Amino acid sequence: DGAITDYQLRIKDQKKLSVEAFRKLNFKVVAAGDSYNDTTMLGAAHHGLLFCPPDNVKKEFPQFPVAENHKELRNLFSDARKKILASG
Repeated sequence: DGAITDYQLRIKDQKKLSVEAFRKLNFKVVAAGDSYNDTTMLGAAHHGLLFCPPDNVKKEFPQFPVAENHKELRNLFSDARKKILASG
């Protein structure tokens, strides 16, 4: 009937590995995510942000700023950009 019944990830922790690859290319990385599967990526970025996460994720990962709407997310991205530019 066309329904997906199973899947297998080809690369473990692919989001984190992508951020690490960008960093090796000397990119400054600001990343946003909303759940547990994003937290290693957020930790690997220069600035990790949570966007509309559930309360348990906010509580467990207080090191990441939280945006509850798109305006707040834009402001957090802007703040991160300013910090990156100030650090050289």
